[in-house]
Amino acid sequence: MKSFFKKSSLIFLTIILTINFAPLVLNSKNPNSIALSSNLKTKQNVPNLSIHDLNELIEGEEELKKQLDIVQSKYDEQLSKMLGNINYAPGQATEKVKVIISFSESLSKEERIQGIDEIFDDYDIIDNYDIIPATYIECTLQELIAHSKLINEHQSITRISESKLYRSPAFENDFPKVSALNKDSFENWWVPAVGADSISYDGTGVRVAVIDTGIYHHPDLNVVADNEFVTGSSTTSDGNGHGTHCAGIIGSDGGGSGGEYRGVAPGVSLINAKAGSDEGGLYEADIISAIDWCVDTANADIISMSFGGGAPDPYDSITEAIASATSQGVICVVAAGNEGPDYFTGSSPASGVDAISVGATDENNNIASFTSWGPTYTYLGYPDVAAPGVDIISTEAANSLKSTSLRYVGNYFDFSGTADYIPLSGTSMACPMVAGILAILKEAYPYLTPEAARIALLEGAYNISKKFQDDYLKAGAGIVNVSASLNYLEQIESLYTDYNDTAKVYPNILPFQPYDFVNFPGESQKFNLTIISGASINFDFEIPTINGLSLKMDEQSPNFADPGVLFSTLEIKVEKDAMPGIRTFQINLTSGGRVYDTINVSLEIKIPEYRILMDSYHGMNDLIPEFSHYQMGFHEAMTDIVDLNISIDYSMEYWDPDYDKNTDNSILTDEKLNQYDLVVLQTPILPYNPIEITNLVNYYNEGGDILFLGTRYQDMCVENINPLFSELGVDIQIKKVDVENFVWIGYGAFGYYQNVSDLDEHAIFEDVNGFIWQRGTAYTVSGNADSIASLSGETVVAAYNGSSEGKGNFVAFGDSTWIFNEYDDESFYEDHNALLNNLFAYLLPREEVSLTIELSSYWSSSAQVNISIYAMDQESNEPITSSVLDSYLNISISGPASDMILMNSPTDGVAINTTYDLPLTSTSPYTISVNLTIEGKTYNKTAKILYYASGLMPQITDLGFNDDDVSRSGIDSVDLTATTDLGNYDVNAYLTVYSGNPFNYKGALNKTINLAKIAPLVYENSFDPSTSDPSGYASVYILPEDLGSGYINPNSQRLYIEVENSAPQFDISNSEFRFEDGDESFQGSQGFYFEIAQGEEVDFEVVVADSIDSTANLRVFVNFFVSLITPSTFVVSELSYSSGKFVGDIEIPEAMSYNTLGGTTAISTETDVQEDSRYIGILYVTVIDKEGAASAFLIYLEVVEDSDDDEESITDDFLILFLIIAGLIAIASIIIVAVVLINKRKKGDDYLYEY
Repeated sequence: MKSFFKKSSLIFLTIILTINFAPLVLNSKNPNSIALSSNLKTKQNVPNLSIHDLNELIEGEEELKKQLDIVQSKYDEQLSKMLGNINYAPGQATEKVKVIISFSESLSKEERIQGIDEIFDDYDIIDNYDIIPATYIECTLQELIAHSKLINEHQSITRISESKLYRSPAFENDFPKVSALNKDSFENWWVPAVGADSISYDGTGVRVAVIDTGIYHHPDLNVVADNEFVTGSSTTSDGNGHGTHCAGIIGSDGGGSGGEYRGVAPGVSLINAKAGSDEGGLYEADIISAIDWCVDTANADIISMSFGGGAPDPYDSITEAIASATSQGVICVVAAGNEGPDYFTGSSPASGVDAISVGATDENNNIASFTSWGPTYTYLGYPDVAAPGVDIISTEAANSLKSTSLRYVGNYFDFSGTADYIPLSGTSMACPMVAGILAILKEAYPYLTPEAARIALLEGAYNISKKFQDDYLKAGAGIVNVSASLNYLEQIESLYTDYNDTAKVYPNILPFQPYDFVNFPGESQKFNLTIISGASINFDFEIPTINGLSLKMDEQSPNFADPGVLFSTLEIKVEKDAMPGIRTFQINLTSGGRVYDTINVSLEIKIPEYRILMDSYHGMNDLIPEFSHYQMGFHEAMTDIVDLNISIDYSMEYWDPDYDKNTDNSILTDEKLNQYDLVVLQTPILPYNPIEITNLVNYYNEGGDILFLGTRYQDMCVENINPLFSELGVDIQIKKVDVENFVWIGYGAFGYYQNVSDLDEHAIFEDVNGFIWQRGTAYTVSGNADSIASLSGETVVAAYNGSSEGKGNFVAFGDSTWIFNEYDDESFYEDHNALLNNLFAYLLPREEVSLTIELSSYWSSSAQVNISIYAMDQESNEPITSSVLDSYLNISISGPASDMILMNSPTDGVAINTTYDLPLTSTSPYTISVNLTIEGKTYNKTAKILYYASGLMPQITDLGFNDDDVSRSGIDSVDLTATTDLGNYDVNAYLTVYSGNPFNYKGALNKTINLAKIAPLVYENSFDPSTSDPSGYASVYILPEDLGSGYINPNSQRLYIEVENSAPQFDISNSEFRFEDGDESFQGSQGFYFEIAQGEEVDFEVVVADSIDSTANLRVFVNFFVSLITPSTFVVSELSYSSGKFVGDIEIPEAMSYNTLGGTTAISTETDVQEDSRYIGILYVTVIDKEGAASAFLIYLEVVEDSDDDEESITDDFLILFLIIAGLIAIASIIIVAVVLINKRKKGDDYLYEY
């Protein structure tokens, strides 16, 4: 039996966007107890508006909405949403917001100020940029609303956006995996890894700016210029530690460590552009100010930016600033982000066209598990390159937040004086690694353009050899190597004199993961190629003619007036009559007879033996990938399925830029199902309607196979799925039992992957030792169904063999993790691959000959249909010859009319007819029957297509749906309105309320709502959420049926809206806690800081209330931390419910265990043991309801060895640290939410859900 072990790692998942924090005050009723503060309501993130100044301009709410609509086109989405959510609350209108006002380029700086002055009455100018045509101001919300008409009429104002908050994240818990506390035991591996250990250049004379949290003047660093851009800050020093660490990676001379922990380019001159706060946040407008100064004043050659966040935005102001800096010759390098490992997890500003984006690798040259993957919607090449970013030891900023937390657990390298070092991990560390390399290139080639430098990085990078990691969208061109990049530039200079006379197409090896499913006739893929030119050059692409392929390029002659970046989309399509075999060819980028770069293309054309459909409509895998198993997560398994000569139909815009999720996906009609041999039902959220259930039953009874992939029962429409299973007659039902290994740790829960090894002797599990399980449902089996795998005493895989009855086969997995994001797990890949092969052999058994039918559509209003037949000899794995197909292949249609169809076989294995016209329209589909007789044996296959009368197909011309979230108060409604093209329709809505919250233990709600006709073309109804309904997302699709013709439009837009869940609240007057000895220390007027001795207990009596759940269904936990440093073992106590209260205690431990450089170490909890102590004890009290909503409050402690009755004053340093920590807590949910839905799928690790 294969051992099952997975390392533990924290993956923070926040489902509640805001957690309420309440400090404590003395309870006057009991001098030895403390009650909760009355300030328990969630502070609104969006300021409210109610002012007399607006009354003259705006009469009532409707007029206010009109004013907001006026500026919709001028405000960015974030600001529009803020203003659109404004309520009338007195006193809120004067709250200020910082915005960036963008102007047309023709305006001078003085004209910008004049324009602003003409519009606004009360504002402050923070910066008037040179780098971009924009001005940074602070004004009230009143100003933005009241002067909206003037803003809209001002022709030179192009956009107004709120200054976004970016993060500079780095991990402190991925420490070097050695038992060492000195440099002799942990060598500097990252400098040699990038080829910078034995070269003659060190970056001397090159000026590298670090836009970050500041730079502490560490003795190893040569800082030649300092400036700060943080509003309200007056220091350029680094109170966080992130910026100093990044600066050391670039240019530390390693002097304090005897040269051991030097940076990549120790000779550089560092420029400190502090734009980040001590908490690690950087505002967009401050960053732009910093870029402006770095370019125009500090004369930076390179700018390193280790921050990011939010969805990629190709048009935001920071992207514009980076583009402007690049055009002025400054090279901009940006961290790719720590939000992986999944596709499309990149963020701004790394996603900008002119930014060099950098992913992270570890010491073994593997992609770091946290690094963000590309692509972006506009720039396919993301990240550009990868560099070491795990366990990087670099310069420490003394007394910074990171220094403080790492020193508490001993994770630092102590040398004489102030030259100390700390380890951190993240793409934040990889970014300055590349900045250092660029400094070396710039020293060697002083006039190197940013584009030529980027090309040199790409050309010098080396590939990652590990399977499924050598991927452009995971590691870019590979791991950077400065020596190879220098060699490349030397070669260009020797051949062409000008080392900038170079160009590159990126990516230049096609196809690549996950855009590599171009194998079967009819398949196509578009590649958005980046062309980078280091000089002013006009190019041409030489596109060859390839048999069986169609090649199209939208920009075949890219011309560069200056060095820069352009794009060209290449579409590769496999022709219907393509002959099977490997196609290898090249597309050259040329100018003046010189080949500048070559695109190498190699793909294998296959004859499909089976076709399968992955139904993403009901699982919303293509609609809300954050809350479902998004299609691209199946890529590795799909790759192995394609190797079995199985064609897969999948739907998701991530794969196809032209994909429209509203029109290109549909319900399961009879004709759609019957074009496939197997249908995969993926974690269905939306219910199947009665027509679909009938179609699925008919499909199964006629021999179609079904694979069901489940998850937790709360995350599926179980009340709809079980009736479907009953109609199928498979004797299997979803059991409302979650199979999971969850360990509650107070503020969250650890989930552990499990090995399903209790396997039945079934063909599916032949030579399989086990497979990975995360969280899923159990099944009940009866009759002829088989339980074929069990976990924790529950059936987790069930099968029904219907082939003996002339039906299809049915298999249900309770969890899809093994075939989804963990398919390629190193420890289980062999088992998963064997399981996959067995599963498809069981569902799609091989015969002597396979026949596959592919039609041009499922349904059409055009008579013409393209028919393709593919035939394979499954014993010899060779296509059936054309002579056999021409002689013995017969095709007919039946249904509304009957006819024989003539086919032509242009190549072995293929027969086509591209000009056949169906005889007449009908409400029922045509059946196309194929039979092939070989050596007296006939092989049959059928498919269906609907030819409908276009004027009779019902159309919904407009869908009305709530703009705002709804509550379950009994007042709010989910309003559904459908406007149709014609008159006599039956319109039904199929709705589910689905949570997606891992702590929600209410099952999904399913409803069918008939929309009443309220006007000639308008149908309407509503759903009124009640307290018994779950919270989450109300998702719906609406189907119109023409009562005259019987047509039902299968393409229905899916809509969703949030059903809110209010967090439980603490009862103020009746909650209290007491120290064990009845004595506590209370400091001045602060009211939240107490002294307590190690080993002492704190007793709690907490009263909570929830607007939905009964109190008995709530859970209350108390955690103990030291300064919010994450321990390896959590100290937690769950309070018990008794007589309306939650009661219990927690003991302050004498020591806690932490992961350190020396392994797991127990460290004293005393917070006053350090000189100038900056540590505090924290009791973190949380209440969570059955649906995952939570509130929390904190108690701050000074933990001492022996309790002292004397009150002590709080030092200034402590107050500063407290305020910083309080700030971190307040914004923690915002930080976490940005990465929550990506990190929950972190490969190879156990996971922590945190509410």
